[in-house]
Amino acid sequence: MFSACATKEREPTKKTLHLNVSQDPTSFDPRCVRSIKDLTLSKQLFEGLMRFDLNNQVANALAESIDLDESKTQYTFSLRKALWSNGEPITADDFVRSWRQACSPHFPTDYAHMLFVIKNAKEIKEGKLPSDQLGVFALDAETLVVQLAQPTPYFLELTAFPTYFPVHASDAETIFSGPFQLASYKEQSSLLLEKNPLHWDAESVALDELSFSIINDGTTEFYLFQKGQIDWLGQPMSLSLSPEVLEQNEASSYNVAGTAWIVFNTDQAPFNNPTIRKALSVAISRNSIIQHLLLGGQMAATSVLPPSMRLHQTPYFQDGDLATAQELLKGMQIPPIVLSCRSLTREKKLMELVQQCWRQELGLDVTIETLESTVFMTRVKQGQFQAALRQWIADFNDPVAFLELFAESREWGMNDSNWQNPQYKALLKNALVETNLDKRKEMLHRAEMLLMEQMAVAPLYHYSFDYLKNPQVKDVVLSPLGTADFKYSHIH
Repeated sequence: MFSACATKEREPTKKTLHLNVSQDPTSFDPRCVRSIKDLTLSKQLFEGLMRFDLNNQVANALAESIDLDESKTQYTFSLRKALWSNGEPITADDFVRSWRQACSPHFPTDYAHMLFVIKNAKEIKEGKLPSDQLGVFALDAETLVVQLAQPTPYFLELTAFPTYFPVHASDAETIFSGPFQLASYKEQSSLLLEKNPLHWDAESVALDELSFSIINDGTTEFYLFQKGQIDWLGQPMSLSLSPEVLEQNEASSYNVAGTAWIVFNTDQAPFNNPTIRKALSVAISRNSIIQHLLLGGQMAATSVLPPSMRLHQTPYFQDGDLATAQELLKGMQIPPIVLSCRSLTREKKLMELVQQCWRQELGLDVTIETLESTVFMTRVKQGQFQAALRQWIADFNDPVAFLELFAESREWGMNDSNWQNPQYKALLKNALVETNLDKRKEMLHRAEMLLMEQMAVAPLYHYSFDYLKNPQVKDVVLSPLGTADFKYSHIH
């Protein structure tokens, strides 16, 4: 008996990274998600043709090799031998089927525009063409051909985005291709991802588990971090660090190509009037918001484009320009205004600063409406708001990543303002096919100028993500596009 006990191997301790997400995932289908936390989860559970490596450079993933033709509009991907988590092979047909579904007019994705660089994708989404006309087809199980509508220098980067991830034919939410797979999920409680042993690059995955609590309370989250029960506090997975935490702790941060703004519903009065939109935008003191509330590395935004994509070197307007705002509104009768935001403490406080400015300096009747996140998102998507706090983080490193948002209607894209302008659309359309980079830049610059003249949104600040982490956690890939990747992470 003693001999048997002595020779029995002890089960090794699992290498588990403990994290927190502020809310339940909206979906496990990577084509259907929108928020940074959900996009981050998708990158753990699924794989695309490409993936960003430890140096944040786009690298081959399911694509073993790539050939681009002379026209720079046709890519041929040779796929590596890879398996779904149920043991079935991942094939070119999986990409064809998944992308066709995402382009269907009835498929519930907010990122359809990401696919519009593919030949006929936009026309299919608009119901003008059948899905089998999409410019993607399988030569055989291991060869995928993609035809683009025009040369797109950032296309490979797009294929590392979750909208482009293939999903299994039978179930997109229980069969996975990424470095981790879903082990368990309890709503409003916990989420457990375990290492996927069938992942094509499983040898590079050091962690056994990603264990998530689901807590939407900053005080509780900070307590758990102090007790060592979670290893990461703050963005991108969870709540923004509170001013109190930032003041008392030395936080780390990383710049993100993102902009927060107040989006105006241009379908409804008073924000169908561009003069009113401009007046209310220029009146806001962005630097005061950063200094008194955000307390991080944010920058005041006088354009929708973040500094890394800047086309205009001087501000489009002066921050906190009350004199111009008052002059623009002279003689106007402005009805009561409702500012909408999610029921998060920092968002509400930010809106209170805007409310105070518009009330005290412009004499307007302004109230704040706070909503649970799902309700808020639904109302904004359906145009049931006046002005709302929104934000955008680029999906690829090009000005088009921001400017294209305002080229589509609310129905097909992420244009929550529903601002429409034929000249703007023409400039973007011409820029897409312009091969001269200087001419392309000028077209995009003119489009940006038009957008800022019309002020469909009031830009507030450019992003910096703040976080605290267990110093033993190493090699988390933090993308300038906002997401995190734990594939290469380890606890040392």
